[in-house]
Amino acid sequence: MPINGELRGMQLRRMKNHSARPRTHMCSWCHHVYRSRGTAMFSTQVVGTDGRRRIGNYICQNLDCSIRIRNLASDPPTYLPETIELSHKVWRLQTNIGSFMARANLLADLL
Repeated sequence: MPINGELRGMQLRRMKNHSARPRTHMCSWCHHVYRSRGTAMFSTQVVGTDGRRRIGNYICQNLDCSIRIRNLASDPPTYLPETIELSHKVWRLQTNIGSFMARANLLADLL
């Protein structure tokens, strides 16, 4: 993700979901709602003052948020379609990713 003209990235680790029951989940980044098992917990290492070692979010399991906000996915339509403009969806996705990166202390020197 470009921040102030500089590229930043992070390594994510996907956690396996061993839940027996499929449930409705929403992606924390793009807000796409899945009827069942469309999201997965992705985490990254952090250096936390409170002893935490990892933080995570439920994100589209195929990391296809950018495709989903543009309605370009080939699967059935979303469970709860949004009526906001694409530019607002893009801004929200960038803000949510940037916020997660800031929590992971990857942007401390840029903010």
